[in-house]
Parts: sequence; C-alpha cells; structure tokens
Amino acid sequence: MSAPPEINESKSVPMTIDQKLPNEHVVDAETSSDEESVRIQDGVKRVEAITQAWTTKALIITGVFIYICSFVNSLQQQITTNLGVYVTSSFMLHSLYSTTSVLSSVIGGVSKFPIAKIIDIWGRVEGFILMTVLCTIGLVMMAACENVETYAAAQVFYWVGYNGMGYVINVFLADMTSLRNRMILYGLNSTPFIANVFAGPAIAQLFYERSNFRWAFGCFAIILPVIAAPVAGMFMYNNGVAKKKGLLPPRPVSGRSLGQSFYYYAREFDLIGQLLLIFGLCLLLIPLTLAGSAVNRWGTGYIIAMLVLGIVLIIGFVLYERFLAPVTFMPYNCWDLYFSSYLQIVHNLSIRNAGYILNTYTLGSCFVGPLVGLLIRHTGRFKPIALAAVPVSTLATALLIHFRHPHTPIGYVVMCQILSAFAGGTLVVTEQLAAMAAVPHNEVAAVLALEGIWRIRWGVR
Repeated sequence: MSAPPEINESKSVPMTIDQKLPNEHVVDAETSSDEESVRIQDGVKRVEAITQAWTTKALIITGVFIYICSFVNSLQQQITTNLGVYVTSSFMLHSLYSTTSVLSSVIGGVSKFPIAKIIDIWGRVEGFILMTVLCTIGLVMMAACENVETYAAAQVFYWVGYNGMGYVINVFLADMTSLRNRMILYGLNSTPFIANVFAGPAIAQLFYERSNFRWAFGCFAIILPVIAAPVAGMFMYNNGVAKKKGLLPPRPVSGRSLGQSFYYYAREFDLIGQLLLIFGLCLLLIPLTLAGSAVNRWGTGYIIAMLVLGIVLIIGFVLYERFLAPVTFMPYNCWDLYFSSYLQIVHNLSIRNAGYILNTYTLGSCFVGPLVGLLIRHTGRFKPIALAAVPVSTLATALLIHFRHPHTPIGYVVMCQILSAFAGGTLVVTEQLAAMAAVPHNEVAAVLALEGIWRIRWGVR
C-alpha cells in the first residue's frame, strides 16, 4: 500500500473526504471532518452564524480574553489544589481528601456529556456562563465550609464548573479555527500552566502562612466572574452582529406546554442515557479509593455492590444508547491524589517545592503542546507522533515503581515526571485532534466530551 499523501498547499485541487482511505491519518489543509451532518442543533447553527460575523480585530480581542481567562483559571486551580489537603486536615479528616477528590473529579469529568448537549442545543455562551456560575458557587462554598460534607459538595460544584469552563473554551477554539491550525491554538491556550505551576504553589504557601485557605478561595470567587465576563461579552456582541447581518436565524416559538418542553429537552439531552453513564462511572470508580479503608477491603459488601451496580449501569447505558435511545448522545460512527502529601511528609518538602514537583507534569505537557501542534502542521500527520509518545509514557510509569521508596533521591522522581509530561502532552494533543478529525463539526462538542471522560482527574495519569 502506498503511503498516505503529504499535505501540499501548492496543489490547486484538494483531496476530498470521499477520496481518503479509511485508515488515513492525515490532516487536510482546510477540511477533513468539519462537514455538515444531516441533523444540526440550534446551538451549533448559532455559533456557525457567529463565526461568519467575526472580524480580524474581534477575533484577536476574543483570543486575548480567552487566554487571560485560561491564565486566571489555571492559577486559581493550582492554588486551590495545593491547599485542598489542608481543608480536610482542618476537620481532622485528611484521609477523606482522596474520597472527595475522586467523587468531585468523576462527576466533573462525566459532566462534560450534558455540557456538550447544553452548548449544542442552547448555545456556547449560555454554557460558558453556566459553568462560570457553578465554579464560582464552588469557590464560595469552599471559602465558607465548616465541615467536610460542605467541602465535598463544594468540590462537586467547583470541578463541574472548572472542567466545564475549560471544555467550552476548547469548543470555542474549535469553532474559531480550521482543523489544520486548531492544535496550535490548543497548545498556546495551555501555556498559562507553564508559569502557574510555579506561581500557584508559591502563592498557596503565602496564603497558608500569612492568611488561610478561605481567603484563597474567596479571592478567586470574586476574580473569576470578572475575568470570564469579557469572553462571554465578545461572543454576545458578535451574536448581535450576526443577527443584524441576517446570518442568525430567529428562534421560532415552540408552542410547547411545560410538560411537552420537559419531554423535549429530556429527549434532546438524552437524560436517561446521561444518568446511566454518570451513576455507572461514579459507582465504578469511587470504590477504588474506598476499598483500602473498608473493613474487609474488596470483600466488603457495599464495595462489591457498588462495583456490580456500576458495571450493570455502564452495560445498560451502552445497550440503551444502541437500541432504545430516541436521540443518541454518542456518535457511533466515530492515582496521584496523595502525591503532594507524600512529597511533604516522606521527602520533607515545603508546600511550594512539593507543588513544583507535583506540577512538573503540567509544566512539561503544556510546554510541549504548541511544539507538537507546529510539528503536526508541518508534517500533516499525527499518528506517528502519538505512537512515539506511548513507550515514553510507559517507561516513565514503570520507573516510578522502582523509585517509589522513601530513600530514593527526589531527582529520580522529577525525572519520571518530566518523561511522563512530555509523553502526556504529546498524547493529549494528538488524541484530541484524532477525535475531532473523525466527526463532522456539529459533533465536535460531543466527541471532545467523550475524549475528556477518560482523562478525569481521579489520580491516574
């Protein structure tokens, strides 16, 4: 079989989708999967109309606002994450940090599915505003919490909102760019973490030593909405421009009753499928952290019951989506939670230095992201790059098994983190591009949610 054709921008006749081989891993110059599907939802129609109204000036301003929002969001995430262990410790329940983190991260990760539906049906801006509100509510609750139960609930609100904001921003960028240039912007948008992996732990230590964790959460509960407002404002402004130009079709009056509206949105949001998936994943993943502290460990009754029920619900979700769902969500065509505590206790590191090592992965992966994006643009291929990163990731994980002992020099742990970071950053970029290249534009939000669910922050990289 001959090798897939390389990208050649000098060619006057681009390859069409029908001419591609099924197993081809080449990014076309301006097209690939961003073709229209038969069924396009209202939110997708609206954002496509808005993108037609972009001017170069508005596009640049919006890009700057998005970058600032991503910078502030990553900074507050670095600070709040490094202070999380001290919240549960203040209630004399440090061991529950793992449970609260898993619960909130799982729910925050699987929430990308309903968020995808929200932004496809109602609109990107509406989804972004909703996620900002949820993240702010979580920060306010964490600042005011008086027990671990309130903190756990706050974590759920926070991670749903935080993950949702980042997810909607990724969809914004996908709407604003062609597939060929998309990963460059994705990589650039991740660069705030390069600075914040150093700034975040240092600021967290300052809050801990000179104030308390509540002020850290409270400050960003005020700052975050202020920073997010310009992003939403620019999209609302361009929404008005598109409407004036006649590019935005008016929303017809539905004429549905309250009950009919509930049925309509339950059907469009695939409510039954969403609930099966969310509860199934929660029941399947949460016991992994609870089993160690249970009386009989894996033989404990409620651990077995949760695992069995979780598996049943996941199987039920697949069967329901395949055979019963009137509107399927999934397009069928297409453990370091105690790492910070370990570094501080075993290696006697400060909050700042432990945070630096903890965030080596974030730093390296965000640094390598733009470089991988440029490499993909230059070569037009992403599969060989992704495959090259797999053995590096495996090596980094395997070395940690040998270097896990307390007497190990900390430099070896950092080395493993660096290897994992470079491999992980490459895989994140290429897997997102592979997912988006396989579906039409109106399914990008859904496929990004599907891809993101397997990168839930529950302690496994």
